[in-house]
Amino acid sequence: MEVRFSDGTREQYNDQPFAQGGQGAIYRSRDGQHALKLFKPEHSTTDRSNQLDAIIGQYNVVNNSPYWDELFTWPQKRAVSPGMGVSTRFVTDLTRLDYYFFDYQRLSPEKKGWWIGRVAVAIKLARAVDRLSTKGLCHSDLSDKNVMLDPFDGRLVLLDCDSLVVPGVLPAQVVGTPEYMAPELVSRREKDPTVVTDRHALAVILYRWLLFVQHPLIGPKRHSADPHQDDELALGERALYIEHPTDTSNRPKNLQLTTDIFPPRLRELFRQVFVDALHSSQKRPLPGMWDDALVELFDHVIPCANTSGCEMRFFPAPEMGPLRCPLCKTYVDFPDAVPYIKLRSPRLLGGTYQYEDEGRFPRYVVGWPDRPLYLWHTDPSIKAAPGPLGQPPDARPCGLIRYDAAQRVWYLDNLSLPQLQVAVDTSVGQTWAPVPVGTRVPLANNGRLLFGPLNQARMAFIEMRRVQ
Repeated sequence: MEVRFSDGTREQYNDQPFAQGGQGAIYRSRDGQHALKLFKPEHSTTDRSNQLDAIIGQYNVVNNSPYWDELFTWPQKRAVSPGMGVSTRFVTDLTRLDYYFFDYQRLSPEKKGWWIGRVAVAIKLARAVDRLSTKGLCHSDLSDKNVMLDPFDGRLVLLDCDSLVVPGVLPAQVVGTPEYMAPELVSRREKDPTVVTDRHALAVILYRWLLFVQHPLIGPKRHSADPHQDDELALGERALYIEHPTDTSNRPKNLQLTTDIFPPRLRELFRQVFVDALHSSQKRPLPGMWDDALVELFDHVIPCANTSGCEMRFFPAPEMGPLRCPLCKTYVDFPDAVPYIKLRSPRLLGGTYQYEDEGRFPRYVVGWPDRPLYLWHTDPSIKAAPGPLGQPPDARPCGLIRYDAAQRVWYLDNLSLPQLQVAVDTSVGQTWAPVPVGTRVPLANNGRLLFGPLNQARMAFIEMRRVQ
């Protein structure tokens, strides 16, 4: 069929839809590059037309940025014939998130990916939601059916961006999917989704995605003999976190994975959103806070020693104790010790600079062979997240962690840090020695590295920890 758009252009689409939704049918273009949603008559209103034009124009968060374009199927053009509709790019080679929750065992090993890819996907989802919320936009239906991904190479795209909500400007077209709706929407204390209810949905997706399927609010506790009412209460006014620190009445007996596997910053965010903010929505963490915590988590992920039999294949190294995969229970047995590289920033205290942890949670990188360091590790003024215009951070490694198995020595290769220095002991005390670009420096217990100018760059404090 021929489709005419509001800008006067025309495109050819297949006559039969490849999917149906509550608002209409979805067709693929003959060239395979685009998807078209044609709305049902009851959804083809003047308000909807104005909403689409605003999303395509005034509220466009992509704005020709390749970085943001990768994360969204952003509406491109409004169709006017053979009916009202909207076109987006067509997504290929990605799998919808709900398949991982309900058909996981049917997926091929390549589709299942690995856990380090799940963390990369989680970072991108947090960034996509943060991008919307900083523009004042609410997705309104963040759920497992509106996310497509590849947990092998860490790709993600957020779907259904034609129903976005700007409070007071663009009305909500959908309220959400029950398991991802905030308690105040389920209980009908609030009628309309907002950026605040999106924060709850984001947290639910992240919890299920990183901990393999389990829902943070669905446990053994029963609230009603009626199944429908029981679900409404469990997700609404009586919602209770399955990992609640003091009320264990909703905790399953055998939780395979819990947030205890995460670093403190990420663990605290889950406690904050599902305990403190569950019924006090304004306390919910911002998407950017999830981004920061997930980047930190990525710095802790190491390979599982059970290379052929573990579903995760990677896991976060704990702060203390042996390195053991929390899923398959396999211990890491090589190498015998790894460097924990604690990153501290200069702080002016009492007229002098001191290097301290940034906030309540110490930041560190778990050394692993060929793990890179980036500028956002070495320079406290640089963030790992993209800038407001979608400029990605410099992803070229500035350092590379190496391990010499024959000598049992860890090194940091200096790839591009012109002022890298190492603390050395001399007869008159400790001083700083340069580590030129293109050379390497051993990583030893209690060693220190300065990544740039004193009192500006981060300093690394090295602690060697035995794996068992």
